[in-house]
Amino acid sequence: MGTPTEHSWFSASAAERNFLCPAAARSNMNVPNQSSIYAEQGTDCHSSCEAYDITGRIDTSSFTEDWQEQATKDAITQRDIVLHKLNIKPRNVQNEVRVDLDAFSMPDVFGTVDVVGYNPGTRNLLILDYKFGQGVPVSVKNNKQLLIYALGCLALHPETVNVILSVVQPRVYAEPQVWETTVENLKAWYATMLFPAYQASQKEDAPYVVGDVQCRWCATAKAGCPAQSEKLMDMLPATKEETVTVKTDGLTTGEILDRLSTIEVAIKQYRSNALQSALNGEDVEGYKLVHKLKRATWKDAKKAEGMLARKKLKQNERFKMTLLTPPQAKKLLASRGTLTPRMLGALESNITRGLGDVILAPNSDSRPDYVLFKPEEMLPENVSLDDIL
Repeated sequence: MGTPTEHSWFSASAAERNFLCPAAARSNMNVPNQSSIYAEQGTDCHSSCEAYDITGRIDTSSFTEDWQEQATKDAITQRDIVLHKLNIKPRNVQNEVRVDLDAFSMPDVFGTVDVVGYNPGTRNLLILDYKFGQGVPVSVKNNKQLLIYALGCLALHPETVNVILSVVQPRVYAEPQVWETTVENLKAWYATMLFPAYQASQKEDAPYVVGDVQCRWCATAKAGCPAQSEKLMDMLPATKEETVTVKTDGLTTGEILDRLSTIEVAIKQYRSNALQSALNGEDVEGYKLVHKLKRATWKDAKKAEGMLARKKLKQNERFKMTLLTPPQAKKLLASRGTLTPRMLGALESNITRGLGDVILAPNSDSRPDYVLFKPEEMLPENVSLDDIL
């Protein structure tokens, strides 16, 4: 097993990416993974959750945003709900448990589980993970990261019968997400899915596979992925004067849309890389650095108001007051530490979301299908559109 400062090349936290893109696991070892302020804030929340069981209080000394304290409180509350439902006593709960997959012929796969709980009576094993991000909801069902952790924890509790996975993401879900499976199903997943993916990633010629999910947090994608380059070059015209022609090669419209999403990822990253090169002082032929123009604002708001008042504009014409939008209200309440799960539920009960423009989305999208309006279906059986038109 690796030392505490090491990172597994086939990391559990990147399991979704590694399954979808076999080459990503190895290639990311050679690319420095830059942390972000959001990741650091989440790490501080994790640390405070761990320390809470020792001190009985939430350590806010490292917090840089007001929302962190409330999110940490909510995370602890949700965790305790899960422990209570599974009747797992405090003496059978461990925080920050380091596990490996030595017993499953994957000695270089290891990681740290946020919370491990065990009920010796029911022989239920709990694997719980804190998520403090707000932008991307994390699903608990068949969560590959937690399934890998569960395999590692079987060495600690070999008599386990059922495995319960839980994702606590307080800034997204008002309740803890829970999903259950059996040890038999877990071991079958290892044999048919995990180990083959692990072996595929070890090959020198492991293929790169681009896609929205696997490319989103991939360091190789940010540094310049060969698979993205190849697809992008196939789509780009030879010169800027040349007309762009999409090469369909007999593909269906749906297949073309699937490919375009990966090209969009590559284009976004190439623009970002080019900007960074220029900021580093490198020459980007034919381009220069400029400032984006921001929205116009008053140099002196009081002086501007006086000018408008002298033009006989009334106060309600000079000033506009509107109620905060739901996202703005949630953000403000969270920053003040008052966006509790109960308050969030109350807000949601008073929120309505209108329908926007009709767009195309994959069949896996959770939104309800748009029903095409067909006027002929509204007519009596003995009347046709031709009769009317």
